[in-house]
Amino acid sequence: TTTARPSAMLAPTDADGLERGEAHMAARADGADVRARLDEQLPLYLRGTVVHGFNRGSKQLGCPTANLPIEPYEAALARLPNGSYYGFAQVAGGSVEKMAMNIGYSPYFGNEKKTLEVHILREYADDFYGAELRAVALGYIRSEANFASLDELVTAIRNDCHYAAAQCDAPRNAAYRRDAHFGGGGGGGGGG
Repeated sequence: TTTARPSAMLAPTDADGLERGEAHMAARADGADVRARLDEQLPLYLRGTVVHGFNRGSKQLGCPTANLPIEPYEAALARLPNGSYYGFAQVAGGSVEKMAMNIGYSPYFGNEKKTLEVHILREYADDFYGAELRAVALGYIRSEANFASLDELVTAIRNDCHYAAAQCDAPRNAAYRRDAHFGGGGGGGGGG
């Protein structure tokens, strides 16, 4: 079964809080060409402490997110297209889980500041503010877009999550679950 991509680089340094490095690009979020160029630049490794966001992920969207502080990443993210990405994430050394990540301004809500929001495709009993989050973005899903209604936004997020889950299962991506960035263990479904 094929999952359709929902419709609608980077010069990291240790100072940026990123662990990957050499290439950079200034990309426009304009479809397949951007995805192809970005896919050559990924994976993108991130780590940071989970901070409070706008508290609307769980409440309004049914999609809780773990927000990373943007300040260490501002220079690097200025060179990335805003939009949705897929990959894996780990909270506080726990299990490595599939994730969908948004980089951008959330135009539906009119944010004035760029955010970095990771939605782990697993339910957690408790919040994990203050915990270390490690993530690796493996691919680009779609560019950031505005929506006419909250329902349209929620549908787009669900589609992103389904696409992310399917892409993480692809053999070329699944091995990242055991990446050294996560301590090499990986696994799935355990504590976290």
